[in-house]
Amino acid sequence: MSSTGLKKGSFFAIILMVTLVIVGMGPAEASRRAINMNSAMEAGMIRNRKVEVSGKLFDVCINQTSKTITVKGYVDDWDEMDKVENYFKNTGPSDYQVICELDFAY
Repeated sequence: MSSTGLKKGSFFAIILMVTLVIVGMGPAEASRRAINMNSAMEAGMIRNRKVEVSGKLFDVCINQTSKTITVKGYVDDWDEMDKVENYFKNTGPSDYQVICELDFAY
């Protein structure tokens, strides 16, 4: 075999190896990208807000994926707890579940 033929053969072998490496990494990279995209989309479906009701701030987490509204905060008495729960149940979308995790302030 001449040196020119050896150079051409080596060149094609290198091109073939690079192509196989690129094609082999493509699906793995694409699957990793899909997982990252799904978690980014899910994270984009969750909103955190602070809402004032009767002069007090409450942490509100709206999860559009599971259609839930979670309210966290402190109240002074049972009447205020009922008032806060009713506020979010009446102002939130009708197809969302409202979860109130309220505790009494000391």
